[in-house]
Amino acid sequence: MVITTILPIAAIPIITRVLPPLEYGVYILAQVYSMIAVGLVTMGMATGYERNYFQYKDDPVKTGALLYTVLIFSSLFYLLAGTFVYLWKDSLARLIFSQESYGMLLVIVFIGLGLQTLSQYYLTYLKNKGSAGSFSRITITQSLVNFFFIILFLVYFKYGVISLAYALLLSNLTIFLITIAQQLKKYRVSFSKLMLTDILKISLPLTPRILFGALNTQFDKIMLGMLSSMGGVGVYGIGHRISYVVFQFMTALDHVFIPEVYKR
Repeated sequence: MVITTILPIAAIPIITRVLPPLEYGVYILAQVYSMIAVGLVTMGMATGYERNYFQYKDDPVKTGALLYTVLIFSSLFYLLAGTFVYLWKDSLARLIFSQESYGMLLVIVFIGLGLQTLSQYYLTYLKNKGSAGSFSRITITQSLVNFFFIILFLVYFKYGVISLAYALLLSNLTIFLITIAQQLKKYRVSFSKLMLTDILKISLPLTPRILFGALNTQFDKIMLGMLSSMGGVGVYGIGHRISYVVFQFMTALDHVFIPEVYKR
């Protein structure tokens, strides 16, 4: 938690020296709207998987089947949603940013956050299993790769605001490939309609909560973008990221506490 928190904070002085507040605000809003879309696409599958993991934890075949079932199902929905975002990127950018030029930024951020969410299933598996070492290595690698690509694209290649989107995409793609490789080593690919139905019984009722929860936590940035300016969103986003460190440390024990609750 210390490393994955410090690196994003260390990147802020670099970002603010290269990007104007307006462009950073555009990136923040791209993340906000993508998070809301991703929350809808997931349909609460992460919570359903985390809870049902303990039903099959003593059976390696069923454990692997459960993991692949949620991954395959979510991947199909992300593919459909990503296709929609790509085809309508200009209209979405015009609606959100009043400029069509940010369409590809929105697409790249959405794909990056989608890959991050797909990787979370395996990280949840590691968390529930109690594999703290593997969990830490993967999350730290993601932070290091993201920091490296921010420096590479923003400072060296000078790609502007889309550098942040590229860094997000490539770091999460790296972690996604690592998690897939580890899954394939441990379990044979399989899909269970029965397990999917059991998870959907838990996850679908959670979808409205996820949607309104995302709107609630991101409402301040959305309103700033609508009523103030993109630059204001950028400045506020920096302050929010720094203050969020406190929240991250306060909730670090959730990684240990929540699996114990579901186990019971």
